[in-house]
Amino acid sequence: MKRFHVELKRHTKTILASESLDDWAEEKSEFVYIMAYHRDQIVDMLGDEYFIVKIIEKEISERGY
Repeated sequence: MKRFHVELKRHTKTILASESLDDWAEEKSEFVYIMAYHRDQIVDMLGDEYFIVKIIEKEISERGY
């Protein structure tokens, strides 16, 4: 498995009619670390619930972190 640093925002389908895309774009992103075999697995797990801004593969040290 690999460790990935993932930047997420709430999905665009959750934007209300009273909000604009500009308001949504200015919202803070959430950052999480996820263990997965490859990037596609992360998209499969989170793509329906979140807008994935970026996925960065991180090196895993000998201790596993």
